[in-house]
Amino acid sequence: MQQLMIPATSAAAVFLAFLGYFCIFRPARVQGFAQRAHSSSNRLVQNFPFAKLIFKPWYLTYLRIWGVFAWMMALFFAYLVVHLVLHV
Repeated sequence: MQQLMIPATSAAAVFLAFLGYFCIFRPARVQGFAQRAHSSSNRLVQNFPFAKLIFKPWYLTYLRIWGVFAWMMALFFAYLVVHLVLHV
């Protein structure tokens, strides 16, 4: 079972590292993507609670904070992979 966890955890670590990079170094691009997705969605989705957060001026800082959190999770998953590989 542990052998199946190694590729899944590695993929999660790479995905979170990639996501963290975009949130930290390209937050305007992420915000633009979110705003375009919001604009093209239906009215029900646009009226969800907190759906208008992407239009706030502090949203770029919010993305950077979540990018750091994503990198910490990626490091944790990388640690798990190393732990699984070395202790199998």
